[in-house]
Amino acid sequence: MAKNDVEPPANSVGRSGGADLEPSSNAGGNERARKAALPAPTDGMTWRWDVASHAARFGVPPNGTSFAIACDRGRLVLRRFDAAPRGGQGTMSFTGNGRVASLPAASVGDTTSLSSLWQAVERPSDRTAAVARVFDGPAPVEIALAGTTKLVTRSSALPARAFAACAPPAAP
Repeated sequence: MAKNDVEPPANSVGRSGGADLEPSSNAGGNERARKAALPAPTDGMTWRWDVASHAARFGVPPNGTSFAIACDRGRLVLRRFDAAPRGGQGTMSFTGNGRVASLPAASVGDTTSLSSLWQAVERPSDRTAAVARVFDGPAPVEIALAGTTKLVTRSSALPARAFAACAPPAAP
């Protein structure tokens, strides 16, 4: 042993040096607990593609929409259909597939009726790419915004289709 080396404790698992460490005897339990902690998708809601607006919509079929992702004139538009206060500003957060991302959001619409909603609008950027990566995987995605009901979407390829519609053209 070198002068500054420290002897590992007698109850450590694996060989010294760390390269050949044995998995924890509780690794299976840890994985089960991690999977159990994942949020369950919001009941009865599914993704669908809206041809007219070129948008991925999540909500209760056939026409209910709680969340939508669309590309409008080169801008990515994410809408959370939930009551929003007049002049409200906040952060729309996305958590899933081992990733977290967020975009600034503002309330839009007539706050005296049920047509008010939260909206994040941004040209394709590193921030929108980070949000797209949250949706890129097999796990549900949790969408949160202060003052709204937490929404958990099912895994689907449709969000990727909406993000791709706004992707800048590849350089020649």
